[in-house]
Amino acid sequence: MKTYNLIFLFCLPVLFKPFCVYAQDPTPAELAGLSNTFGKSISHKSLTLNHEVDRKTSKALRKYAKYEKTILRKLYKTDSVAARNFYIVSEQRYKDLQRKLAAPGAMSRYFPALDTITSSLKFLQQSKLGGAQGGEVRNAVANVTAFTAKLKNAEDIKQYLQESKSYIKDQLNRFKLSKELTKINKELYYYSEELIGIKETFSNQRKAERTILSILGRMKPFEEFIQKNGMLAGLFAAGSQGNGSAAADLTGLQTRSAMNELIQNQLAAGGPNAQGAMQANLQAGQAQLQQLKNKIGETGNRGSDDIMPEGFKPNPQRTKSFLQRLELTTSLQSHKSNGYFPASSELGAGIGYRLSNAGTIGLGVSYKLGLGENIRRIQLTHQGVGLRSYVDIKFPVTLFGIKKTRGSWWITGGYERNYLSEIRKIADLKDQPAWQQSALLGISKTVSFSSKPLKGARLQLLWDFLSYRQAPRPGPLVFRMGYTLR
Repeated sequence: MKTYNLIFLFCLPVLFKPFCVYAQDPTPAELAGLSNTFGKSISHKSLTLNHEVDRKTSKALRKYAKYEKTILRKLYKTDSVAARNFYIVSEQRYKDLQRKLAAPGAMSRYFPALDTITSSLKFLQQSKLGGAQGGEVRNAVANVTAFTAKLKNAEDIKQYLQESKSYIKDQLNRFKLSKELTKINKELYYYSEELIGIKETFSNQRKAERTILSILGRMKPFEEFIQKNGMLAGLFAAGSQGNGSAAADLTGLQTRSAMNELIQNQLAAGGPNAQGAMQANLQAGQAQLQQLKNKIGETGNRGSDDIMPEGFKPNPQRTKSFLQRLELTTSLQSHKSNGYFPASSELGAGIGYRLSNAGTIGLGVSYKLGLGENIRRIQLTHQGVGLRSYVDIKFPVTLFGIKKTRGSWWITGGYERNYLSEIRKIADLKDQPAWQQSALLGISKTVSFSSKPLKGARLQLLWDFLSYRQAPRPGPLVFRMGYTLR
């Protein structure tokens, strides 16, 4: 028994090493390896999102140019002078945009995650903590710099589109261009949302990024480097000027020590209940500050009412990539014999494409597995295969005046072809008369899960209105259950 205990104690550090976080500073060799992994992760993320910004921006500009041509064509039919002026203004503003994109400059809005990543990479590069070569860190610095420039250009293009929309709305309102203006508003809204999504993707830290940032956060030199070279340091000229100039810029601002001394004096003068009152007021102030942050996030980050057209309901799926809009589904359907034991089970798998939060189309396959006659005579056989297509449309349901929020109801329809004969060889599948057709229509009930990889469960009750043509005639009702994967 003692031998097993010794073996367990010896293996314990090895078993739990992948789950350990560096509680103290790693060795130079470990830090070099972590730095290179960190640089490789950031490079891959920056290159991917750089391409995504290019793609989204090109799409937005291409659609705006299309709407602009439509506006010019309508103006020439009604007022050639106004059309000529609109063309001249558009050409001038486009040239201004090109000059603005060519000129170097900083982003107009502070991006905390980008500031942290950029400062961390530059610190690793200058302090040579990324190893003697530091190739991965150097490449990451270049890729993040290019990504920053693309984000800055995207902000300039977004401002260009907003100004163009405002010009059309203010100067050409009398020409009944509301349809084109609404389309421009929608594209501008979706472009803004796509840029926000790209920033959120960049802000999501992977394991290697969290590890190296945690280590750097405990280093005093890194803290000093951030204070002097971070994006926020430019607010007080701490990065480009000397300490004397920075101190002059901070004249009149209270220091932390002065604030602590003031608080202690106020608590001493307020008596024994002063600390409790201060904590209550502090919590109330934090709650109000959070409300203000939420309002700023709704208006400043997610666009304003001026961007979103009146009565416009955005489609959240439109700002997602093709892969993000796909969902995997599974299903199980049992066919009962004369007894209680199912004679066969039909296993299905499908892949759906979300058109919106309220509509999905998809394709799938099924496999029918024979189980035998009863529980004592189980025999697995190949009983058939099937091809499926389906459409799901969501609709709200209120039961007894209470709207159901945990699950949702869907109208489900589909067309299927099923080979229901026993498969002895692949050539049997070429027998066209053996394939039966089904046209299904019914309802589905889904229940969402919070755990991965399952997104939710699904129950379906469908009516096959082509079952009456089939021989032998099966039951017209089909019940299936399954899961949706994330």
